[in-house]
Amino acid sequence: LKMVTATLDAMAKGGIHDYLGGGFHRYSVDAVWLTPHFEKMLYDQAILGRAYLQAYQITGNEHYAEVARDIFDYCLRDMTDPAGGFYSAEDADSEGEEGTFYLWTTKQINNLLDKDHAKIFSDYYGVTKKGNFEEGKTILSVKMSVEELAKKHNISPAKARQVLQAAGYTLFNARAKRPRPHRDEKIIAGWNGLMISAMAMGGRILGEEKYTIAARRSADFVLTRLRTNGRLNRFYGKGKPVGLAFADDYAFLMMGLLDLYETDFDPRRLVEARALADGMIELFADKDKGGFFMTGADNEKLIVRTKLSYDGALPNANSVAVRALLRLGQLTMQPQYTGHGKKILDAFSSQLADSGASLTEMLLAVDYYIGPRQEIVIAGRLDADDTKRMLRFIAGRFIPTAVTMLHADGPNAHKIEAIVPFIENQTALNGIATAYVCENYACKQPVNDIDKLKKILAKVEKPFKENKNAADSTVDK
Repeated sequence: LKMVTATLDAMAKGGIHDYLGGGFHRYSVDAVWLTPHFEKMLYDQAILGRAYLQAYQITGNEHYAEVARDIFDYCLRDMTDPAGGFYSAEDADSEGEEGTFYLWTTKQINNLLDKDHAKIFSDYYGVTKKGNFEEGKTILSVKMSVEELAKKHNISPAKARQVLQAAGYTLFNARAKRPRPHRDEKIIAGWNGLMISAMAMGGRILGEEKYTIAARRSADFVLTRLRTNGRLNRFYGKGKPVGLAFADDYAFLMMGLLDLYETDFDPRRLVEARALADGMIELFADKDKGGFFMTGADNEKLIVRTKLSYDGALPNANSVAVRALLRLGQLTMQPQYTGHGKKILDAFSSQLADSGASLTEMLLAVDYYIGPRQEIVIAGRLDADDTKRMLRFIAGRFIPTAVTMLHADGPNAHKIEAIVPFIENQTALNGIATAYVCENYACKQPVNDIDKLKKILAKVEKPFKENKNAADSTVDK
């Protein structure tokens, strides 16, 4: 955890983070996260958004929630098609040079802000006449804490934050008048799947309905405009779907729909996830050795069908498919999905043992498979405050081996028993929202009270907390 938070903190403070407009650039070319390649990729925003959300769940540090919001708000503003899909990327170059859109000089800042505010802003973000990039230009990066800044300028921390916020708003508006980098407006199925996951988690964990709505709109876009006769297409561009989707498109979208289900609890998400899983198994499965090929059986015939086996900037299809299939099997009690997930782990077991760091995403699936896995069912009226309170409480916990289901009652409640038979008997007791915490479908005593639910979940979280404390001890030593 110390390694993770140190990295997330350094990234958030570094030049790889776009403070004014939000989001992160593609990668850094130095050891301190200062100088980025200024391109912005949709998949980076999705993956980093999830990471900051999970750090917030684990630590309770509001800063991580703020960074996640910063990422998602950038995507809503600059990377969303009017119809709901998410665009792919923004280029690094504008006006013929890399990074021009994002760089600043002291002269530019002094022309936009009054003298005192310019000094405060420049001290905080490291803007100097010499600069830290080419031709005396500066990449903004945080050089001190707000408390240190306030002390240096003999003002309160609240005043320092106010100045930085107002100055940032002024510079953002000035920057918006510059020629923008080119935006790649292809809407790629798999990358949208990653962002559906992230936005759905953002809506659930941060309690921000606008992120849930964005996830829904993207899911609806992909499922309606990027399917031809039930077959998923690779991307949408110039008003039409293009190409046949690859295995990662299926896996990422399946995971996105599962995360969306655990946010809005619409059973249609599970129906669509099952359809994707069935299609993926039919089109991409290596029936002899396990795992999934990158291309489908209906793709152009190749000399060799590649089976990706490395998690890089993007996780590979097999790694994501394992956890998605295991989750889908757990949610629907359909053993064929769990079985296919296990086949993938079997196929990659030697590589996992010999070079696990090459399959970091799949290691998460191994942890999930080993378990124990939990099923958390909240039963209650869909529109009732006590049901919403319980769901918000669950959303704040970091329990990566659990799935959450809602057995809703009342007007407009989705009937889910046919898709998730497990919850048929998990009902609200005495008309009050009730929580059932189960392990491999064996349930503890149902509770109506959040304090009692907290005690039950504390025991579920205990193994993680013990591991975390052991890790802290090892680092300290």
